[in-house]
This record gives sequence, C-alpha cells and structure tokens, in this order.
Amino acid sequence: MNGATVLHAGWLVAVVVGVTRNRRAYLAEAQARAVAAEQRMEEEARRRATEERLRIARS
Repeated sequence: MNGATVLHAGWLVAVVVGVTRNRRAYLAEAQARAVAAEQRMEEEARRRATEERLRIARS
C-alpha cells in the first residue's frame, strides 16, 4: 500500500466512526425526549384525574 491509500483508508475510518457516534447520540437524545414526553403525559393524566375527583367532590 502506498501512502495515499493509507491516508484514504484512515479518512474513511474516521468518517465512519464519526457518523456512528453521531447516530448513537441522536438515538439516545430521541429516546430521552420520548421518555420525557411520556412522563409529561402521565403527569397530565394524573392532574386531570385529580381535578375530576375534586370537581365530583364539590358536586
């Protein structure tokens, strides 16, 4: 192998590693957002249930 081939192979490896890391970070962030959204929905459901119980109790 000559120097140019080694340089190109190294560059290709660096690009693949970079893309893989970016994708993993993106997927981790997407998962974190999904978990946060689910928690917000559960909190909202609990809040609405509490408000409904209070409304019924006042009736």
